[in-house]
Amino acid sequence: MTMNEIINGKDNLFPGLIPLIRRFLRRAAVEVDTLRTLQKYLELLQHRASGKLLTTAQWIQRVYS
Repeated sequence: MTMNEIINGKDNLFPGLIPLIRRFLRRAAVEVDTLRTLQKYLELLQHRASGKLLTTAQWIQRVYS
């Protein structure tokens, strides 16, 4: 599996870590402000894993190459 598939899921074979974490957070007693902050970080991880957002290493390579 690719990092994207592990983080975001793969069809019906694997739900992905981020969807599992979101499902857990919905069921847990998490404060609204904390949930909003966590959602931003989870979205960042999803975008980095999918390639929508550059990782720090990719950004450095593009800037300094």
